[in-house]
Amino acid sequence: MSIKQPVGQCLQEHGFELDIREPFSFIGRKTYASAVGPKEAHSFLERFGDGSFILKAEMLSEGRNCLALCYSIIPKDADAEKIKQCVASFANEVDQAVAGSYAVRLLVSKTRNQGSRPTRP
Repeated sequence: MSIKQPVGQCLQEHGFELDIREPFSFIGRKTYASAVGPKEAHSFLERFGDGSFILKAEMLSEGRNCLALCYSIIPKDADAEKIKQCVASFANEVDQAVAGSYAVRLLVSKTRNQGSRPTRP
């Protein structure tokens, strides 16, 4: 997949660690802090439909893929600018979905509560 390199570079600009040498569809990961420890979102690039590509993600939260609805279809004839737009939209969707996951919301709530409590000597 010649498109894997430019998609990977754009993902990297959005905080993903790459592994473009992976022979299958896996392209990278991004780690997020959560109440249960670090959680990884994995991104995948696969052929789709008429020769286009689909960029999708996976991260388990409460036993389900909380990123199941995060994807971007990259047209087969996409130029560099279109690839950047598709990847930026995808990365934003992933960040928003992760922020809405239970483990991350719990961490944010916990952090806020700790910040408002008086500290003990």
